Amino acid sequence: MCGHRTMRRAQGVMAWPLYQRLIAQLRGTPVETVLLSGFGEPLCDPDLVRRVAAAKAAGLPRVGIVTNAALLAPPAAGALAAAGLDLVHVSLDGASAATYGRLRPGLDFDIVTANLDYLLGLRPRPAVHIQMTLFEENRRDARLLERRWRGRAERLIFRQAQDWAGQVDIPAPAYSPHLRDSDAVPPCRYLWNQINIYWDGTVPLCCLDFEAAQPVGDAARQTLADIWQGPALQAIRGRHQEGRRGEVPLCRGCRYFPVWW
Repeated sequence: MCGHRTMRRAQGVMAWPLYQRLIAQLRGTPVETVLLSGFGEPLCDPDLVRRVAAAKAAGLPRVGIVTNAALLAPPAAGALAAAGLDLVHVSLDGASAATYGRLRPGLDFDIVTANLDYLLGLRPRPAVHIQMTLFEENRRDARLLERRWRGRAERLIFRQAQDWAGQVDIPAPAYSPHLRDSDAVPPCRYLWNQINIYWDGTVPLCCLDFEAAQPVGDAARQTLADIWQGPALQAIRGRHQEGRRGEVPLCRGCRYFPVWW
């Protein structure tokens, strides 16, 4: 489902001083959402609650995480809710232990759903979005998942797999009808509506660049404003606006249609 299995770049956890500097730079800006996630499980970070609290203290309007919920036990859920976490996006790719076990080996379906039940019962609590990525193995579970969680979570998301700009093999195209091979697409909106910062400060071209093969800045040495308005990103935006996205290696292999409108 993502490139983590094959990812070769160094892995780590963002140092607290760097995190503080980044949050300070976002204070007072029109940023809408900060997701404390990126090619790893955020609940493995012992500073996660502290990070959420710092972001909310800086006045950021929406702070969220993307998680498999395996570590979202009651103490963690309660602490995150108390710190002001606004959104928990849960990847739940099965509605039964058998299906879930095939798609999420190593995780326990009963533990994950018990954690989710507890989180949904908290008051106050963050908004909860539950996402299922559809494959042949779990397509029959979609209605079961909907019946169990509809009306409890704020949002249910059923989505197709993507190939991460051609970097990850996916099942038959029938399960990814959003992918397109046509070059007749408008500029990618990701270039104008998000910035990704990896643990060491590396800023990749977009969220699909899991190897940071096309970095556009270094937040450990530059300000976010300088990166956002800097020559690397501006040049790539220009290529997209001129219909020349094929000159950008990552974009040339990207068929993820929803980001192109």
